[in-house]
Amino acid sequence: MNRILLLMWLLIGLAINMGYAGTIKLNASEWPPYTSEKAEGLGQTSIKVEKTLKKMGMGAKIQFMNWAEAIKFSDGAMAFFPAYACKARKGLASLPVGYSALGFAERPGAKVQWKDLADLGRYRIGVVAGYYNSEAFDWALAQGQLSVIEFPNDEANIQALVTKQIDLAVIDPSVLAGLQQEDNKNNSNLVNRLVMNERLLETKIPLYVCFKNNFKGKRLLRSFNQALKTNS
Repeated sequence: MNRILLLMWLLIGLAINMGYAGTIKLNASEWPPYTSEKAEGLGQTSIKVEKTLKKMGMGAKIQFMNWAEAIKFSDGAMAFFPAYACKARKGLASLPVGYSALGFAERPGAKVQWKDLADLGRYRIGVVAGYYNSEAFDWALAQGQLSVIEFPNDEANIQALVTKQIDLAVIDPSVLAGLQQEDNKNNSNLVNRLVMNERLLETKIPLYVCFKNNFKGKRLLRSFNQALKTNS
């Protein structure tokens, strides 16, 4: 009987360890240059995540979808990235896998002047549904100081700015640059004419991989963080 129990525990342990072999699914959305189906290696953050998982002896299957679906761990994903925060999404945050910044894109010549966010109350501001827009912005929005229009992704947000549906668009400057590069490939100059407002909302915002908050997710998180430290 003792031998049978010992064999059972060995098999359970083997099954758990095997759970870390092979490939895990991670969700992401189109957010160049960090993550993009069109970019080399699926984007700079995707490359870093895949490299880290490889050190763990694992592969990554990165699934692109709308951000609202990505953060639900849709389609069997064990994690999603890159995220500004994980706790509100019922996930476990890794060590930072990169850094972002946030500001306002505007049409050339607009040069919107502001000292406090309340100064922007008369402007139509585009945001992406489910995105973090900086602590100050989200607080001002909750206080009713700002007027926003939600869009499903950054590209739609920026197109709305081009077509004058909005006056400002909250965006990462690097993401705007990535969209402008893509716009240039398509021989369109509309997005390329947009500029960033001279004042940023927030700088050096950590980006995380959010793992599922369960037994396997916690083990993956520990191993991922250890491997990530060796990448630095």
